[in-house]
Amino acid sequence: FLMIRRPPRSTPLYSSAASDVYKRLAQGLVSRANAPGNVDKHRNNNLLQYDRANVAVKGAPFYNAIHINMGGDTGFGLDGERYIITGTRRGTIKKTDLRAFRNPRAGGIIAVGVDEDDAVIAAEITDGSGEVFIGTREGKAIRFTESDVRPMGRTARGVRGSNLRSEDEVVAMAVVRPGGTLLTVTEKGYGKRTELDEYRVQSRGGLGIISIQTTARNGRVAGIAYVEDEDELMLITERGKVLRMDTKDIRPIGRATQGVRLIEIDERDRVVSLARLAEETDDAVESSAGDQ
Repeated sequence: FLMIRRPPRSTPLYSSAASDVYKRLAQGLVSRANAPGNVDKHRNNNLLQYDRANVAVKGAPFYNAIHINMGGDTGFGLDGERYIITGTRRGTIKKTDLRAFRNPRAGGIIAVGVDEDDAVIAAEITDGSGEVFIGTREGKAIRFTESDVRPMGRTARGVRGSNLRSEDEVVAMAVVRPGGTLLTVTEKGYGKRTELDEYRVQSRGGLGIISIQTTARNGRVAGIAYVEDEDELMLITERGKVLRMDTKDIRPIGRATQGVRLIEIDERDRVVSLARLAEETDDAVESSAGDQ
């Protein structure tokens, strides 16, 4: 059951004045009421429709935000002259001309055909000249050129992006460019940042190479993000704790390593998500200050 809420960036969790408090090895704080079982997801929507709320507030039902029936198919509409790339949990990838989404409906339109045992886990807009990175739950990763994926229609299922081993699944897909780094975080709170160049370019559909060691200490991979030094990150645990941190506080290390501890969590908790924080505009900052 999906919930959505809009906390102000000026709260201690989000404010820049508190950035020194929420550093690596911090315990984090509770971000939502009755956290277990209350999972957050994101969608490209106008957040100004929603009132700002404290970080501990549970939020509103997510299906109200996208105007769909809970039992129906989920799609989305976008307009533009580029491509949208989607990736699924079972390793399928698809590229579609963005102009195919120029006539959206309130309930959305089909963006990709998905098998019953699969689900879309990522979607990005691109100009067609980048590279695609796919990371899996068991610590494997593959990087290939976007030109390996031909454009398809909206209802097509796509092609194989990553060949998964038994019990493995995709946790992240991103369009990347040379110069950035990849941050990998595991369920037990460990993680590392690795230069993109350490992941050699391969052909689409392969098994990939080791991205991080998924040992008993680390657990499985919780998430992967393409980041740069000026970015900030948010780690979220299953029991509702959130940690904000600066990317530059995590020094880059080798690809096939275990990483370092990023967040302290107890044995009953685990990291379930990470996200790169978008830079807030001056208008948004002034609006946030006015809500105080």
